[in-house]
Amino acid sequence: AAPAPEPRGGPRRSDRRRRKTRAALLAAGRTLLAGRDIDGISVDEIVTAADVAKGSFYNHFSDKEMFAREIGAAVRRQVEQAVAAANAGVADPAAVLARGLCVFLRFAIEHRDSAQVLWRLNPGSTMAEAPVNRALREDLARGMASGRFRGIDGELGVLLVMGAVVVGMRHV
Repeated sequence: AAPAPEPRGGPRRSDRRRRKTRAALLAAGRTLLAGRDIDGISVDEIVTAADVAKGSFYNHFSDKEMFAREIGAAVRRQVEQAVAAANAGVADPAAVLARGLCVFLRFAIEHRDSAQVLWRLNPGSTMAEAPVNRALREDLARGMASGRFRGIDGELGVLLVMGAVVVGMRHV
């Protein structure tokens, strides 16, 4: 069945309030996760920081792990979109990697909390096969296939780039 059409004036007030509550919870979670792991944060802290009722948390999320995964996915999408925009129309794999690294580090400078959340919620991110490194592996594979990158394999390439990210993040 198709969803009911929105009223003439746009979304209903209850829908707007629901979106506003969810956004407040996610923003509070992002701030809290910048400083601590999800296991060190209580639902009470989240709802207090969001200034919403405790039941609101469970109206939107089944548990803290789902909540943290959603925040992590949103931050990852934000970074991936910024990298994709910076690399639109760029064909050279070396330029793609260099630009991606620069965009990521600028993101870390401009969005410290989000960068810390991304790092905290992806503990295996320095492993070559980590899901968060899919695009990086693809860029490296294109570079190796084109001959632009020589003398390294995919795992070493990921480790080299992630090393640069780690050093850059420490200085940010």
